[in-house]
Amino acid sequence: MIEAKDKARRPVLPDWLTSAKQRAAVAKWAAGHYGQTTAYHLVRTPVYSAKLLAYAPRGAFRWVGASGRWVSDAEGLPVRLAAVRTEDAGEYLKLSRQRDAR
Repeated sequence: MIEAKDKARRPVLPDWLTSAKQRAAVAKWAAGHYGQTTAYHLVRTPVYSAKLLAYAPRGAFRWVGASGRWVSDAEGLPVRLAAVRTEDAGEYLKLSRQRDAR
């Protein structure tokens, strides 16, 4: 039973850390992998910049529009106007207080 438990134990350090040759191979692979990834994105930086410049105005416009609708409580406006048309002061005041609380 003890031998079975000894076999089931995992080593504290992985095999590639215990061998200098394997450590060098892993380091070489990592340098190549991350170097290639960095070069890939550096070459495409002008494309990324162009996309950012193209999409930023649209995103800013959408953000300003959404913020304006939120600040003005655009979704509650038709309900408040209906309360004004029916001259229901109590309902209008309740809706107005709710808007102010937001």
